[in-house]
Amino acid sequence: MKSISYNSENIKNKKSNILYLCDGKEISEASLNTINPADIKSMEVIKDTEKMKKHTKKAYDGIILIHLKK
Repeated sequence: MKSISYNSENIKNKKSNILYLCDGKEISEASLNTINPADIKSMEVIKDTEKMKKHTKKAYDGIILIHLKK
C-alpha cells in the first residue's frame, strides 16, 4: 500500500493548524498514512478564510477534505 504524502514549507518548518476531515469526521495528521490512496474518491484543499472560520482555530492554516469511495 502506498502512503499519502504532501510537501509544504509551512508544514515542515512549524506546527501547522490544518484540519483534516475524512468523510466529515476529524482525523489526525498521523491517521493520513492509514488511508489507502486507492480508497480515496476525492480530496479538496480549502484556504478560503470564511469557510475556515466555521471550523475553529484548528483550521487556521487550511482544511483538507478527504472523501473515500463507499
